[in-house]
Amino acid sequence: MTSKRGHGFTLVELLVVIAIIAILIAILLPALQAVRRQAMMTKCATQMRELGNAMLLYANDNKGYLPSPRISTPWDVMGVVYDKGATEVPGQVVNENIKWWNFLGKYMTKGSFMAQTATDINEMKASVFWCPSFEGYTDGAAVNLLGGYNRNLPGYGMNWWLLNADEPTSQLNSSGFPSGARQVERFSDYTGNGSGS
Repeated sequence: MTSKRGHGFTLVELLVVIAIIAILIAILLPALQAVRRQAMMTKCATQMRELGNAMLLYANDNKGYLPSPRISTPWDVMGVVYDKGATEVPGQVVNENIKWWNFLGKYMTKGSFMAQTATDINEMKASVFWCPSFEGYTDGAAVNLLGGYNRNLPGYGMNWWLLNADEPTSQLNSSGFPSGARQVERFSDYTGNGSGS
């Protein structure tokens, strides 16, 4: 009697195949990471262009002024009131100062908002206002943490002005903008609270 043996892989053959697959992965992985980085850079550049266009449109509509980085008085934008210290009502009232990106909503394809629920923070992270390579800040006051992320820090920022470390805040007007000689020309305070030129 002859015994018939199946044609399976031997242990050595299996180890050789696994080694070849591991080598291919080691070769391809850096290339895939480079492609991912390039895609993130392209998305970031696209978002920066859209933000820049929105800033220009805003400035055209507001006598050449750029949006304020932050305003500490209650402000209504597109039917949502931003009022630090108020009771938060999703879609109506945000318990926070208004930020520059809230002013740009009507000029953006996806609109602008302040995250008020955990699902809002996910939408904000997918929006043009969130840098694609930014993981997000996970610290801050409890009112600002939604879905584990600080809703006030989307990864993009806006320079306000250079304020010397020893410069007293008494030199700022009621909206928090520089007054007098420190005032930055054609920038920020379109509210009329001490804005110049």
